[in-house]
Amino acid sequence: IVVQDQLGDAIGDIYQGAEVAELVGSNWIPINQKLTSSGTYPDPVGEVIPVDLVPRGSSDANSWPSMPLTPMQPTPDPVDANASVQIDGFTLTSGIGNRTWKATPPSTLTITWP
Repeated sequence: IVVQDQLGDAIGDIYQGAEVAELVGSNWIPINQKLTSSGTYPDPVGEVIPVDLVPRGSSDANSWPSMPLTPMQPTPDPVDANASVQIDGFTLTSGIGNRTWKATPPSTLTITWP
């Protein structure tokens, strides 16, 4: 994703390393991505699966990397994957729009973004 200021210039020189968050429901959720020096960030697409938080250093947290992957459920129709975005706590005027995703077993995720 490319992030620019209102004049179309990259903002990575000022906000390099800034946290990226997306609006999920009524909460801003960090997506574990940082803005690069060129004003871009990778944007993972998928479904939000609510889980309970576990304490850092707990046995559940430490065993997480070796746990088996949970497959995505198939989607009969494309799902909207649009999002409002914040960079370093500042809400962007236009977020991510016109994007959908569709999961097809056993392991295909199709993202459509004109």
